Amino acid sequence: MPLEPLHNASKIIRHHREYQDGTGYPDALSKNDIPIGSQILTVVIDYYKLQEQKILKEKLSIPEAFIFLKNHIDTWHNKQIVEILKSLIDSHDLELITNC
Repeated sequence: MPLEPLHNASKIIRHHREYQDGTGYPDALSKNDIPIGSQILTVVIDYYKLQEQKILKEKLSIPEAFIFLKNHIDTWHNKQIVEILKSLIDSHDLELITNC
């Protein structure tokens, strides 16, 4: 990539659909082989998409979205990242932010 400062950003974006169990794409990476930024992005994007009816046929509430994320720990999502996101949402009493 010619823009060196964006090299790490491109890696994060490239691997944000890699899953913990190695079933993701584009390179079928798993667990610690997936850049941490990509793992964070996966959890945050899925959290948002679950509440916007972009993964399932129905919109999920915040608690339902976290149940879904937790049910996919070690297959799709990193347990620590899901727990940190939940803690941040709970401690700041945040709602779904759609004006990003």
